[in-house]
Amino acid sequence: MLGSSGSLLVYIVCKCIGAVGIGHLQSAAPTFGVECCPPRRRGVLVTLYSAGSGLGSFVVALVCFGTSKIHNDWSWKLPVICQIPIAAIYGCGIFFFPESPRWLLTKGREEEARQSFSRLYDRPIDSPEITADILQITEAIERESTLTSNTSWLEMFHGLFLRRTLTAFAIIVGSPICGTFFVFTYAAVFLTEVGVSTPVTVVVILNTCCFAGSIIGPFVVEYLGRRRTMLTGYAMAAVCMLIFAVVSSATGETSQATKATVTAFICIWAFVFSGFIASTMWIASAEMHSLRHRTYAQALSAALSNVFTFAANFWTPYMINPEYGDMGLNVGYFYFGLEVIIFVVLFLVVPETGRISLEQIDAYFTSGVKPWKTSLAKNKKLS
Repeated sequence: MLGSSGSLLVYIVCKCIGAVGIGHLQSAAPTFGVECCPPRRRGVLVTLYSAGSGLGSFVVALVCFGTSKIHNDWSWKLPVICQIPIAAIYGCGIFFFPESPRWLLTKGREEEARQSFSRLYDRPIDSPEITADILQITEAIERESTLTSNTSWLEMFHGLFLRRTLTAFAIIVGSPICGTFFVFTYAAVFLTEVGVSTPVTVVVILNTCCFAGSIIGPFVVEYLGRRRTMLTGYAMAAVCMLIFAVVSSATGETSQATKATVTAFICIWAFVFSGFIASTMWIASAEMHSLRHRTYAQALSAALSNVFTFAANFWTPYMINPEYGDMGLNVGYFYFGLEVIIFVVLFLVVPETGRISLEQIDAYFTSGVKPWKTSLAKNKKLS
């Protein structure tokens, strides 16, 4: 990208290479975290993935704001340069982590799995805790193999596994279509009319709200549970969309009341999205899959998320452009409706998975218990 010398083609090619890397990280990072963290701390630790993403977006917004005063190519080259040492540090740091012990057990490499558990739990390799975990995981793998005669990754679309795959899809797709790009990308069109001086300033404000939400995310997910956190997030997000749309209809888009309301509730929406929705999407979707399919299924979930991310990024400007949809702030009604639909779907299909082991989640999906009858309190007793 730095050497593109103004060539759009070279720039796009480099962006595509970076996108492949991001896709790998979206597939692997939540999966690795879910498989390696103990149940009692899995929520806090894996949700730090989203908190780190919020922090990164906040820092990027500040860097771009700082370089926006430079009136040459360095205004965009400096933000790109800042990413290089960070990527190098993370890339080298990954080599200091052990492999997922659950993945190793699916490959029949028990001794390596023991070594991995030993590093993760800080216990002797032959400790009773590690032996018990390996026995439980091995039994779960054998139990899964009896549920289908299919031996390929396609079995995640068959039988009981199909429900788990579709549940993960529902979780992961909700985030990009619930108004994310209207708020974080195109809200600048409206907020600049409120009096905010530049679109870059708008980005800083929204990412500050996003970062604030990401700070509370790990604690909300751990102590409210995955299911309740998601449902609370979509309910509050829907209310935010409805309020500013109703105020806009009542007072007109150009009134001061509308401008103030839009500013306030878009910022609240950004906080709620980061703290309640973005914080749960990756961990909850990764927890839904069975052990044998998690690598494939989570990668497919991440790909599906990016497909809908592209779609939402494509349709949003057409909705608000005066030459096409010309919906203006009435777009709030559209996203309110979508968020209500997402709320209902998740209420019906997503169980509570907090505080229990991945093997206990496997047992839940064969138990016949309805998702709305699960709770964090019951899981604490079960664990």
